[in-house]
Amino acid sequence: MRDAADAGSAYTWERSFRLWDTYFALIRVVTVA
Repeated sequence: MRDAADAGSAYTWERSFRLWDTYFALIRVVTVA
């Protein structure tokens, strides 16, 4: 049960990380342009 919770947490963290990565990439493009 705990393993499933940890896996879910890691999945959420990975999604958040990718979301922020995309967000900063967008800011970088806007700043350069």
